[in-house]
Amino acid sequence: MGGNGSNAPMTQTSPIRTIAALESLGFVPKPSAPFGRDFLYFHFGNFELEMLGEDFSGRLCFGGLVPGDGRTLYAPIEFHLLKEVVSIEQCALLIAYYLRDYPIARLPAWLIEGRRDRHLLPWNLDAARRQAAYDALPKCFVRRDWLRLGLTSLSAMIAAKPDDTVVRFAFANDVLSVECGDERFVVSASGLPWRAPSPCGPAISAHCRVD
Repeated sequence: MGGNGSNAPMTQTSPIRTIAALESLGFVPKPSAPFGRDFLYFHFGNFELEMLGEDFSGRLCFGGLVPGDGRTLYAPIEFHLLKEVVSIEQCALLIAYYLRDYPIARLPAWLIEGRRDRHLLPWNLDAARRQAAYDALPKCFVRRDWLRLGLTSLSAMIAAKPDDTVVRFAFANDVLSVECGDERFVVSASGLPWRAPSPCGPAISAHCRVD
């Protein structure tokens, strides 16, 4: 039987070797492995997940066979991890992600936490950061019928100005205003007030449309 890892501490915050993270999670050396200590495995009750060494690119290879459900004899597992991870927690998150579709008889605490915290996966964090950056942009909402009525005059106003004219958008007191030179366009809108006007270049006229 492999190590249990059920109470593995997960406090590392600086990048570490993935093999060290695996050992902290309870992976142990395979007694008959030809590659010695670097050949690790974890027993999940109904199957063993093995770390089989490095591939040609230096990534760590993982594999295993999960007993089938009657229709198939076995369900193969195959995935790769980089040689370093940000933390033990990230290693657990990644393994939990790659095992997400497999039945597991014995769930260690770190795998349960990894399934629970899948929003912390690197690609989910990147998406969350992009969404947060978008949410921080100045924006407001205008009724479609009101915007359609104003777009023709707004486009004409912008098109009549010199190419180097700066167009400024501002939103406060439920009013969206667009200043282009000495002219101003206003329309009722909703949303959070902007801290400062948002300047745009002359190409803004190409985007005056309603999808």
